[in-house]
Amino acid sequence: LSLLFLSTVPRAFAHGYLGKVTIDGTDYTGPAPQANPNAADSTSAIRQVADISPVKGASNNDLRCGLAAAAAASKEAGAKAGSVVEFWWTGGGGQEWPHNTGPLMTYMAACAGTSDCTTFDPSNAAWFKIDEIGQYPNRSGWWQAVFMSGQSLSVTLPNNLPTGHYLLRSEIIALHNAVSAGGAEFYPACAQLNVQGSGNTSPNPTVSFPGAYSDNDPGILVPDVYNDGFVYTFPGGSVSNLAAPADSTGSTSSLPFTPSSILAS
Repeated sequence: LSLLFLSTVPRAFAHGYLGKVTIDGTDYTGPAPQANPNAADSTSAIRQVADISPVKGASNNDLRCGLAAAAAASKEAGAKAGSVVEFWWTGGGGQEWPHNTGPLMTYMAACAGTSDCTTFDPSNAAWFKIDEIGQYPNRSGWWQAVFMSGQSLSVTLPNNLPTGHYLLRSEIIALHNAVSAGGAEFYPACAQLNVQGSGNTSPNPTVSFPGAYSDNDPGILVPDVYNDGFVYTFPGGSVSNLAAPADSTGSTSSLPFTPSSILAS
């Protein structure tokens, strides 16, 4: 393989999107990114984004659900409190996910004021964080790296989640260029859920996007990210009182060790 060939690989393939979510074993394949997403064209529970490129900047409105994300007009995924949701992030051009440094965080927001999530405007969302996962326990790498070999990461929906319609927001922050200001790459994606639960707890705290992050947050501007002994600080505030009971990997064959599950960092 020549160095010339390596230098001409399209840069677009170095980005990606949420290709699929699996809820209690049922797959919901994401729509491929498309310029000028149209809600009426989508038959997936995952909101369609305009491009596989990252969102840049903590004040960008596209932090809500991705670049120019359009609601999935005809679909919600069925789930229940305690459901296991697997996230499958993929790269562009049929490639695997290209990045291995940075956290995966999961938020939810009730689709308040609408009968379901198919018309919900996320600018009105009160997001609550249910999970955050970053470095391996031995700090030899990041859980994000499992996507590079076509594997998934999963999160269990809160057991005390009330019945309702929710946006589920999966976000990767790629930190490979975050050693300087503005270098962090945000990859948010939203799936529309119809959740059955028996809880009656209101989430606390909640955040807005944009608003939850600053470009100078220690988890977004990270000059020490490649230093030995580095300990990551998650942005976006604390995990809420409606928290995932656990997160875990899918297949772990390519990891430097083989855990069965880990608690949120």
